[in-house]
Amino acid sequence: MMRRQVRPAFTLVELAGVLVLSALLAGGVSLTVSSSRHRVEFEEAIQQIIHADAQVRDAARRFGKPGILQLDLATGRLRRQDANESATVSSTIVVELPGRVRIEQVRMGSERTSVGEVRLAFSSMGLSPSYALLLKGVGGRHQWVAVMGLTGQPSRISDDEVEPMFESISGTWADAH
Repeated sequence: MMRRQVRPAFTLVELAGVLVLSALLAGGVSLTVSSSRHRVEFEEAIQQIIHADAQVRDAARRFGKPGILQLDLATGRLRRQDANESATVSSTIVVELPGRVRIEQVRMGSERTSVGEVRLAFSSMGLSPSYALLLKGVGGRHQWVAVMGLTGQPSRISDDEVEPMFESISGTWADAH
């Protein structure tokens, strides 16, 4: 009688277990990579805003002409514009924020804007009003970016710091006049 040779093999249950574990590991890796990508996009948006502000200030100082930083809240576009003496405005640079990051609110003094377009005017010396932008991203991530008008110094501030910042600015302005 011929003996049947038995070869070691995996059972169907063992193979299904391996597939389930592989799927769980792949899901965990994709969540980690996705979270990192969102964080990088958010940081990139902050840097683009800071850079656009600096460009408008530099151009105004260099050429001795006022400038405008136009923020389109619906599309996430930042547009640097040069204001000519004839009151016409020419666009020179357009920057688009990463698709998953948007400007939720713009704050200048007591004004708050959440829709439409906001035009930040810069003098020929590169000075502007102080302003703050609330950026929102995926997963509830949000951050205020404040830019001081006289110096152009950007800083990240918390929700709790926004109101006191503008109160102190308006108090200083009222004291000076």
